[in-house]
Amino acid sequence: MRQRKEEQDWHYYEEGGRYPTVEPGDYYSEESVPPTHILTGAAMIRLLKRVGEWPRDWGPNATANKRKMLIEMAINKHKTSPEEIFDRVGKLSDDEVDQFYKQYKENR
Repeated sequence: MRQRKEEQDWHYYEEGGRYPTVEPGDYYSEESVPPTHILTGAAMIRLLKRVGEWPRDWGPNATANKRKMLIEMAINKHKTSPEEIFDRVGKLSDDEVDQFYKQYKENR
């Protein structure tokens, strides 16, 4: 495990520049680390609750993010044109977005 120095300037094709997503101060490794366990279902939810990632934090743009997810779910579910879905979801109030988001999420 190595750490990229704060002042280190990497260029993609030069030594150390093979990892453009490694930011100054980040730790990285050139070795592959396989998963030891794959969590799904209830076990995954227990882990997410324990580390504080559940329920999902939508951040400061919660309604905008839910609106995007609602549009995506509606496009996948309905045969209506995407433009019509954009228009309909765009006209929903914030409360309606929350309500429909929950409905679509439950009926996936």
